[in-house]
Amino acid sequence: MEITRRAVNRDVELGEGAFEEESVDIPLRGEEVEVDKRARVREEIDISRDAVTSTERVTDAVRREEVKVEDSGNMVADEKGNA
Repeated sequence: MEITRRAVNRDVELGEGAFEEESVDIPLRGEEVEVDKRARVREEIDISRDAVTSTERVTDAVRREEVKVEDSGNMVADEKGNA
């Protein structure tokens, strides 16, 4: 609905309904905005984990070796030095 007002400066002419009280009903309509928030499922994710076993062979130089020999009993060595 649009209401326009004009500035007028003139005398009221007879027959225009001057100084008569009257009621005018103007039906107005309006709109209301409704805003709602809803929780929605957007996507689903499945996560699984597989057990993995791996074997690695590592070789490197050893700094030193210690050998402890205890003499217990009678040992006989052959010609090559084997017990």
